[in-house]
Amino acid sequence: MTLRTAIFIFLIAVNALMLIKQNSSLAILQYRDNLPAKLLYWPSLLGVLLALTILVFF
Repeated sequence: MTLRTAIFIFLIAVNALMLIKQNSSLAILQYRDNLPAKLLYWPSLLGVLLALTILVFF
């Protein structure tokens, strides 16, 4: 498991724990059933992979 995979798994776990906690002070987690995290997951993951690919091969 690479570092970027571990970071994404950690961020997903933190997001899930904050969703379970009902009195979370972050309104962005409660907006439309956590929609921002759902919309940003794949673009952020693919962006990191693209950046690392560019760093390694160019």
